[in-house]
Amino acid sequence: MKSIRTLLISTLVFAPMVGCGEKQMPEPSNDSAMKVASSPSELARPAKAKAPAPAPAPAANSLRGTVKETMASGGYTYLLLASEKGEFWAAAKQFSVAVGDDVEVAGMMPMSNFHSKTLDRTFEIIQFVGRAAVVGGEAGSEVSQQSGAMPPGHPPIGGALSAPPASDSPQAKITPLEGGMTVAELFEKKADLGGKTVQFRGRVVKASKAIMAKNWLHIQDGTGEPGSNDITVTSEAGYADVGTIVIVEGIIALEKDFGAGYKYDVIVEEATISTDAP
Repeated sequence: MKSIRTLLISTLVFAPMVGCGEKQMPEPSNDSAMKVASSPSELARPAKAKAPAPAPAPAANSLRGTVKETMASGGYTYLLLASEKGEFWAAAKQFSVAVGDDVEVAGMMPMSNFHSKTLDRTFEIIQFVGRAAVVGGEAGSEVSQQSGAMPPGHPPIGGALSAPPASDSPQAKITPLEGGMTVAELFEKKADLGGKTVQFRGRVVKASKAIMAKNWLHIQDGTGEPGSNDITVTSEAGYADVGTIVIVEGIIALEKDFGAGYKYDVIVEEATISTDAP
């Protein structure tokens, strides 16, 4: 009798547990969010840092360089920049910058023999720029220089570097070089001249030294119309001052884009420059 009573009690006690068999605790998930740290140091481990964003690519028609020297005066910041094209001076509307910063400049206009009254210093060649920005600097480091915001007594950005004396006006026609070409012909026949060596005589109306490792001259001879009366010449060694009549020999190149605002439909490169009488 006692055995029967014990059997009945056991059945009543364990029956509910059998009925709950489908509600067993789930197995631990393999999801990393459900894993238990194996040690205290694992709990303190920081989240994996994201890779830094790549530096922005240079803007079109711009040039980057590292600041080797800088000064601010008269509302402008002057910068000596070391770039892949060589060292050059640039001036922008005043902004915060330090030696060692990487700076991008754009909208450059070269000026020769520029004298800063506030610095009491003359720059043989300096690039006045329409835009300057510290690359990778703090927010707000970028500045924009308004067109025409040049020091008093100098042309606005995009204007002429200098002009020859009135008595040496480039509009006065110069005797063409025998066996050579005129400036107007260089434009008229450019499609057939690409890659060929040409010779011509003309007067230097603009001149800049050591820009992107080259000397730059603008030559006119009194021929052609606006847009086809001024030919740009580059030379590694040849140079002549504004107003000088020269004979040029060089290679015609078409659709040249040097960046930093130097883009030409037709240009004379690798030129030799010799002075000549009219």
